Amino acid sequence: MELSPVVRGAIPVLADVFGKVANVRVRNAATVGGVMAESDYASDPPAVLVALDALVDVHGPGGRRSIPAAEFFLAFYETALAHDEIVTGVRVPLLAAGTGAVYHKFVTRSSEDRPCVGVTGVVALAKDGTVRDLRVAVGAAAETPQRFRDAEQAAIGRQLTDDVVAGIADAYADRIDTLDDMRGSAWYRTEMVRVWVRRAIASAAAAATPQG
Repeated sequence: MELSPVVRGAIPVLADVFGKVANVRVRNAATVGGVMAESDYASDPPAVLVALDALVDVHGPGGRRSIPAAEFFLAFYETALAHDEIVTGVRVPLLAAGTGAVYHKFVTRSSEDRPCVGVTGVVALAKDGTVRDLRVAVGAAAETPQRFRDAEQAAIGRQLTDDVVAGIADAYADRIDTLDDMRGSAWYRTEMVRVWVRRAIASAAAAATPQG
């Protein structure tokens, strides 16, 4: 995923996030399905896959089914997989032309550490600079990746002014029940969500090419 020219050409943010997982030794042993099935709250890829509206294909004695990534992660190390099912694939829709997508990983200890907060920002702009699509998913701050579609929708059809971006960041910071661990307290994580959601939206908007 990290090195694939197909992935880098089609959905660069996917290659980027998988290149930020731990270190090369871990990445050589890990699998995409394993990352999903483990449902580790501090893993990098889940927040990106939630923001990209990925589908998780699973298979068991009862047959095959597909689960939206947003519904796949239920709690700490708990997923929507039945006890007799396995992950067989992950499908990611292509983004519309001109869409900017980024993943910002904020670490508090070492460069190889798992994130204190990880934020995915996706922005598509119309010719007049108004927002056609905006998505934000926050990982590592709570038990599961957090995405609030009503907060995203507040930006549709509007210019991404500082006030609009700050309003979305505040909505995420206020609504996420942040956790405490060795990478940061709940209070600290809340403030970092506020900061990094703003930065992710700004970066995604800067990478977007207005269309239409």
